[in-house]
Amino acid sequence: MDFQIKNIIIEINKKSVLNISNPPAPGTFLRSLLIDESKHFKSIAKFSKYLNMCPQKLGAILNNKQKINKDLCIRLGNYLDIEPQKIMMLQINYDLYLLTEKKRKQSLV
Repeated sequence: MDFQIKNIIIEINKKSVLNISNPPAPGTFLRSLLIDESKHFKSIAKFSKYLNMCPQKLGAILNNKQKINKDLCIRLGNYLDIEPQKIMMLQINYDLYLLTEKKRKQSLV
């Protein structure tokens, strides 16, 4: 496993477990790690081919227009050699954060 992939796994482990109070948007986080920062994949289209997914669907997830689903968690887990649950925790933590913020704002009104 190359150095960049190891760093990606470390970041996912940190963000999914430790940053519950202000978690990153999961799609943006994964996109930044896998495409933007690491340059491991040059585009969503190339990454989607590797994952055997429709580029539009993966693009919607990485642009936070759709949630990370179980299927993508399994595919990314296989690719990154980590438990799919850790990837799903990115989405769960983010969803809980948004709900908590919404409730907090409603209570201020």
